[in-house]
Amino acid sequence: MLTYQIRPRVLRLDSDQVPSWPADVVIELHFSPGQPFGTSRTGGRTAVRNEKASLIVNANNGQTEVQSSRGLKPLEVVVEWPDRRCELKGNMFTMTVRANSLSELEDDLQSAYYAMPTLLNAFFVDPPFVTHVGGTLNGVKFRWELARFKTRVETTDQSHQETLGGKAIVGLATLGKGGRRRLFGALHYFHVASRLARASATAGEFMAETLLNLAKTLEVLFPGDRESVRRELIQLGYTTAEVEAKFMPAMLLRSKVDSAHVLLSLFNIDQLKTLHAYTLDAEDAFRELMARVLTRIEEGSFEPHPYEVRAVDAELVKLVETLKANLPSNS
Repeated sequence: MLTYQIRPRVLRLDSDQVPSWPADVVIELHFSPGQPFGTSRTGGRTAVRNEKASLIVNANNGQTEVQSSRGLKPLEVVVEWPDRRCELKGNMFTMTVRANSLSELEDDLQSAYYAMPTLLNAFFVDPPFVTHVGGTLNGVKFRWELARFKTRVETTDQSHQETLGGKAIVGLATLGKGGRRRLFGALHYFHVASRLARASATAGEFMAETLLNLAKTLEVLFPGDRESVRRELIQLGYTTAEVEAKFMPAMLLRSKVDSAHVLLSLFNIDQLKTLHAYTLDAEDAFRELMARVLTRIEEGSFEPHPYEVRAVDAELVKLVETLKANLPSNS
């Protein structure tokens, strides 16, 4: 589930004042996109009834959005229980509570942060995500932010970047030669993994799917069992230590961290740090692998395993035909 997304966060007060407990707390979550919340006419698929609307279609990527002539007004919803008051005003959700300790407040923050987007998604056609979290504690403003985070940047210059672009273009000819479908598959799965890492709205949002696609990168390029993958990586010049540290974890984790099977268990903070650190580092390692493979193919010292294109198996064809028969007539 979302347990693998949890990262240490810290409460930052806009004051040097030490909070006292119990405390009156207002938690604020800001959501995007604004259209389903009535703060924007664009950016989603939420059309307003009995209002003229335009459907905007991007024929390049297939993305669509609707723009009503008159958008929704900012939402105003209030729900109260004896121990808390919740309000949705425009794209801001607020929860007013009485917290007896910092630990209790953090429980309320995590509950709202992780649960509200999933609950709203069950009713709204546009999947919402939290852009930032704040509020007040005994009247003092606070922010709830990541305690720490890591990122990767790469330095380059004009000449080097153009050289890299040229290598990518040369790769077209490499891919164009027959029997290299596995190479294209590996490049594709690695691209998906990289895109997921960039597309996430919250840190680690698609970590499970990223690991799965990294594993697929290896599995399609080096068919066989894990020992086969190890052997081929070593033949490409990697040491045993590099293989075990950089590549094999993706294969070992592919179905363990909520990608192929349901996961409701909780990791502890140290385990989470390890998973997050590996996933961040793995992208660089796999990018170097893809570049190395392409270079070795050009040099003639490596050739991907051949793959004979064939139709999908009979069982899958039967499933698709059943799906087709059950689709609504206007699909």
